[in-house]
Amino acid sequence: AALATELASLAPAEQEERLLEHVRSQSAVVLGHASAEDVLPTAHFLELGFDSLTAIDLRRRLAAATGLHLPAGLAFDHPTPARLARHLLTRLRGAGRGTAEERPTDMLVQLYRHASENGTAAEAMGMLMEAARFRPSFERPEELAQPPAPVRLSQGDRPLALICFAPYVVPAGAHQYARFATPFRDRLDLWALVHPGYEKGEPVPSDLDAVLRLHARTVRECAGGKPVVLLGYSSGGWIAHGVAAHLEAMGEQPAAVVMVDSFSREVPFDHQVLNAMAQAQSQRLDFMRSGGEQLTAMGRYMRLFDDWAAPEIAAPTLLVRASEPMPAGDTDGDGRAAPPEHVDTIVEVPGNHYSMLEDHAGTTAAAVDSWLAGVVTDPSGPAAPADATTA
Repeated sequence: AALATELASLAPAEQEERLLEHVRSQSAVVLGHASAEDVLPTAHFLELGFDSLTAIDLRRRLAAATGLHLPAGLAFDHPTPARLARHLLTRLRGAGRGTAEERPTDMLVQLYRHASENGTAAEAMGMLMEAARFRPSFERPEELAQPPAPVRLSQGDRPLALICFAPYVVPAGAHQYARFATPFRDRLDLWALVHPGYEKGEPVPSDLDAVLRLHARTVRECAGGKPVVLLGYSSGGWIAHGVAAHLEAMGEQPAAVVMVDSFSREVPFDHQVLNAMAQAQSQRLDFMRSGGEQLTAMGRYMRLFDDWAAPEIAAPTLLVRASEPMPAGDTDGDGRAAPPEHVDTIVEVPGNHYSMLEDHAGTTAAAVDSWLAGVVTDPSGPAAPADATTA
């Protein structure tokens, strides 16, 4: 906690400046940059390239320097170096270094974690779907006081917008696309969209149409008149497909749809594959910012997609499929869930359901980029009209 000792000898204004300097320098080290100058104070950590692993590394370094107990998702809770430095300073001035800042441990989180680790994930999901019935809900996008803000992970001159929908399975978030976005930086606009209902005070959608209308509006705003490619990882692929169908019904044509290891909604899910995924997922629950809200929101989306069948769409559709099964020794078959319906092209890439966007994210991105190069041949159109206002 040498930094905390140093800060105690500085004037208040100098303390924040010194903390910001330290956050920027440690962020640069974690990301492999030569200088803290590469980390702007107001840059979003996700735009800088942070993912769950690098966020944990930064948390570890800052905890060692300050003596504070810090949560795994610290960089996502306070998403710029400036905001993180101010938060750390508040913690150091307030509750003291020994006070823990832990992730939610409410009863729902404990029950879900226990079920995920003990092979009863399906039963736990039923519990969450039932609990979600009592959440406040919205029917129209206009009812949301503050819709979830899209996060731009890449910006470039290529006349194409890649819109990535987060899965609705916790811990869902834009951070899941951080590594995937890296090869696209300075080449095209890449946005990550999350879903309403996962943060404190946010209502959940009353039906599937409510969330599809909201996302369609956000897609138009992000695209800015460029052709749009809708991409979704895992359950996010179903949302990408649903938004594409909604846009087409409104007379707007997405350039393409990409589903990254999404599964069939018509073939029953293999019980052992589900449990293997739930066990892997339970190790990532520390990244939840709000336990009960996120779990019951997941329950609502599960209910919305419970009897959903993917409609046929005109947009060319790619499935990027993980070539490796989940690490579960007693899994039947090839350890993978059945692929979704209405897919034009299937490409297999290294990794399992999780590692394909972690250790193998670069290969996954290259597969998507290569396919898009052959499919989106006319960058001038067709695109969603920039001035469209109805959903």
